[in-house]
Amino acid sequence: MPANKTLARKHQPKGIDILYEDSDVIVVEKPCGLLT
Repeated sequence: MPANKTLARKHQPKGIDILYEDSDVIVVEKPCGLLT
């Protein structure tokens, strides 16, 4: 399986940035106070 395969997203919530994603891990930056 290729590393860093990007998947198409239909919707990404406002204020959330995806910094890194692979088949095992996703790293996001989110506003303070937003539940995970």
